[in-house]
Amino acid sequence: MSIVSADWRRRCAAAAAGMAAASALGWLFMASATAQTSSTDPVNNPKIDYSGPTQRDVAALLPDPMPAIPNEAALKAFQASATTSNRYGIDPASVIVRDLKVIQFTLVITSARGARNITYEAIHCERREYMLMAIGGPKGWSALKSPKWRPIPIEDTLNAHLRELDRTWCEGGTAVAPPGGLPERLQAPGRQYIN
Repeated sequence: MSIVSADWRRRCAAAAAGMAAASALGWLFMASATAQTSSTDPVNNPKIDYSGPTQRDVAALLPDPMPAIPNEAALKAFQASATTSNRYGIDPASVIVRDLKVIQFTLVITSARGARNITYEAIHCERREYMLMAIGGPKGWSALKSPKWRPIPIEDTLNAHLRELDRTWCEGGTAVAPPGGLPERLQAPGRQYIN
C-alpha cells in the first residue's frame, strides 16, 4: 500500500507541476497575443490617435469650355438685399452642381449706372464657403491663378448675394435641386431678405 501511495504522490506532483507550467505558458501566450492585438487595434490602443475615415473633398473646376459671357436677356434676376441698387443675375445655362456639394455659376452684378461685373464663382454648401474662379469681360474669361475658398460673410452687406445664394441653394450641406432647378428657386414667392 505504501508503494502505491508513494507512486500516486509522485504522479500527482508531476501532474500538478505540468498543469502549473501549462497554465503559466497559457497566461504568457494570452498576454503576448493581447499586447500584439492592442498595438495594431486603433480603437482599443491608447497609444494610437484614432481618426475616422476622411470624407472626399469636392473640387471646384473651371468647365471646359467656359460658358459664354451672358447677355442681359439670358439672366435670371434675383434680389440680394433691400439696401442696394445693384441688380443681380445668374446665367441658368452656366449652373453646375458637383457631387451635390459644390455649385458653380456665372454671376452678373449690374450697378445703377449700368456697369457690369461678370464673375464665375462656386459655393461649397457643406462648408458654407465661396470661391471666385474667373472674371468675365468683352474678350471672354480670365481665370484666377490661385483661387481660394473663403467663408461666406454673414454680416457683410457688400456680398449679400453670396449669403442669399447659399441660403436659397444649399440646405443640410447639399444642393437643394439639380442645376436646372436652382435658378428657379431664386424667384420663389414669399421670400424674406436678410439685410
